[in-house]
Amino acid sequence: MTNYTIGDYTVSDLVTDTIATPKNISVPDLKYATDYTKVLDASEEAKIANTTGPDLLSHENIRFARSEVSNIYVGVNSDSAMVLPQKKGVQVMCEISNTYRAANSVSGNEYDLPCKGRIVLRFPASTCVTETLVTDLLVRTIAAAFGTGSTNASRIMDLAMGALLPN
Repeated sequence: MTNYTIGDYTVSDLVTDTIATPKNISVPDLKYATDYTKVLDASEEAKIANTTGPDLLSHENIRFARSEVSNIYVGVNSDSAMVLPQKKGVQVMCEISNTYRAANSVSGNEYDLPCKGRIVLRFPASTCVTETLVTDLLVRTIAAAFGTGSTNASRIMDLAMGALLPN
């Protein structure tokens, strides 16, 4: 993360990566205005459905949620002298439910493969938490899902097979 200053605060992360060259992954640019329709719009949750599928059912749904956190420091090892006076925070979530289809080229049988992915971020509700910090948190969260030097899902597949710790 690039350190930044906002108001009286200078914000920096407390880690240094051994490998300085970032990975590059292709991320699709979702066109919400034309490819999705609103399913739910409540105060702390919203859902949209992809309308570009081959039939009337949506095979992709995205859920967004937000909730207040009363004490962001619960479950965190922080020196009590380093705790913000304001302990409130926010938790946000993006979740995608996608159904893939597998077709057997020999038998002709087709099967639906329902899959779900979720990213949850939690951070203090403080003026020193900016988009830069949240972007760094998001990118590092995604990076944790990949193996060193890899941009494929091998780390996630290792997790699915029970190998919780990376090599």
